Amino acid sequence: MPPSSVPPGESVLLIRTDFSDEVTWQTIVTATAQESNDGFLANVTIINDKAWTDATVQDIKSAHEGDLVRTIAFVVDSETMFDKEHHAILCVRLDVQKSSTLRVIPSELWSVENNLSLGNLDWEDFISALDEFGVFKGFVK
Repeated sequence: MPPSSVPPGESVLLIRTDFSDEVTWQTIVTATAQESNDGFLANVTIINDKAWTDATVQDIKSAHEGDLVRTIAFVVDSETMFDKEHHAILCVRLDVQKSSTLRVIPSELWSVENNLSLGNLDWEDFISALDEFGVFKGFVK
């Protein structure tokens, strides 16, 4: 059973829910930590705790209940791990009642995190930039 709450803080959480492949996990973590071409980094706290194994979107939203700072969470789930081409990470919107998610490639995680956390862009800006598979791979220039 996943934890009933998340650690306090301001950084967005990157929660691992699939523990099937340590090498792939490390590849994803390394990719999310890379600086963008413009020098931006994602401000995330990594949660690598087997208590989160197979946690659902609802589990993650429930654990964030009462968290007035965070509006999103990132999840490395089984789909992320088995998507060998992109390793698209699930982004869960926490500030709405119904489930609202999108996927983002690790190298663009900083863009979603930075812009949503700072209010530079809103959820719909990223939704409108998803590819045909529902994955955010960056804004077309």
